[in-house]
Amino acid sequence: MTGFGVRLKKALEERNMTYEDLAEDTFMSKMAIYYYVKGDVLPTADNLKAICIALNVSADYMLGLETRK
Repeated sequence: MTGFGVRLKKALEERNMTYEDLAEDTFMSKMAIYYYVKGDVLPTADNLKAICIALNVSADYMLGLETRK
């Protein structure tokens, strides 16, 4: 799992959200979310923005540029 994947999984757990919940909120597939968490791929800029909005976290946090959300 990459740093992004770790932070994504943590943000999901803190909000009691599943991969399916995030997929529905962001109009992405559940498999895309799974691959992001696993660290196989990183999201595009548009998908990162959608994830940040859905989880109410900053892009800087998700990218590891800051430690606080």
